[in-house]
Amino acid sequence: MRKFTAKEVTAQVNIIASATAKPSDGVALHLRLHMESGKFDEAWQAVQSVLESGTASPDMQRLAADMMRQVPKRRKRAPSAAPKDWREIGLAVEKLCNEGLSHQEAVEEYAQQEGVGKTKVDQALGFYLQAKGILV
Repeated sequence: MRKFTAKEVTAQVNIIASATAKPSDGVALHLRLHMESGKFDEAWQAVQSVLESGTASPDMQRLAADMMRQVPKRRKRAPSAAPKDWREIGLAVEKLCNEGLSHQEAVEEYAQQEGVGKTKVDQALGFYLQAKGILV
């Protein structure tokens, strides 16, 4: 089956829209199928063209409303990279915990000793615990 570009789809819709007072429901159906086959952007351009022409049928308006509801989902942030010294930090904090300090106290103590932020220590400790299989 031949793939159509967005310009070709828009041109076809414009021809149909200008030939009739209202685009047929078949055009809305065709564009809905186009959208559902993964060609959302191309279908959206064609729907916009019909809406701008002022000849959109109720089915075409419903399709436009459905498409507007499908706001693209935000992408999740990429996982942060492990600090270079995550293993050393994890071992040091674990040693402080074994000496009797609480987790929070060990993190604060290590951060103060090494002159780094608690956030960096927590992040490194997360990678350390994940590597040990304690944190999933």
